[in-house]
Amino acid sequence: MPPRRAGARPRLYRRGQLPHLAADRTPPRGDALAVIVPSLRLAYVPVPKNACSSLKIAFYEINEGRPYAPLARPDGTVVHVHEFPGYDSLPLTPATLEATAALSRIAVVRDPLRRLVSCYKNRVLHFRELSARHLPAEAFALAGLPQDPAFDLFIERLDEYRALSWSISHHSDLQRTFLGEDRGAFEQLFTLAELPRLEAWLRARAGRDLRLPHAQRGGQEFPDPEITPETRRRMLDYCAPDLGLWWDA
Repeated sequence: MPPRRAGARPRLYRRGQLPHLAADRTPPRGDALAVIVPSLRLAYVPVPKNACSSLKIAFYEINEGRPYAPLARPDGTVVHVHEFPGYDSLPLTPATLEATAALSRIAVVRDPLRRLVSCYKNRVLHFRELSARHLPAEAFALAGLPQDPAFDLFIERLDEYRALSWSISHHSDLQRTFLGEDRGAFEQLFTLAELPRLEAWLRARAGRDLRLPHAQRGGQEFPDPEITPETRRRMLDYCAPDLGLWWDA
């Protein structure tokens, strides 16, 4: 393989570009503004790794009046709720604000450092998205990146891994990417630890019993990685735009 040119960027592999890999599928289309729940006059702005699978499923079931079930494509791959029309995770834009002005906007926020750990355990360890199971081995060689990195290396070279994988980039994007920079745009903000309070708030709003499923458990089987002082410093540097705005450190 020819050496990588100085300054050359590794190719960003998106889901769907590798048809021989069943796990890689088409990314969200970008045709939705937020998750709208008309019966609750509610607009939920999802953030990956912030319980968004559980909330999207709950809101899908409210909207559709039936239990959620993934869909199967003819080739055997699965369409999950994130790919359903109207259930994408997209950045908050002026168009979103305008379209949802008459609704109660809500979101879930999370400790940014814990969110990076969750991204690693779920996407790297559980789904192995930084391995030849999801990306061609030559992509790693071209980028000069090891497969299945340890946590310290994942954080040290996070920008490069994000450039290599759409999914890693999506799940590690800063919370402000999705929520913007104005806390006042939301009627209610809940932390991940406050999901029981969110559940109670939704029950009161709906006037009936509602339960939030725990949809994304992948990665919980792995222990938290040891975080060295240098890795923690890198995490704080990366998460700095979220700290103080979407999370009080």
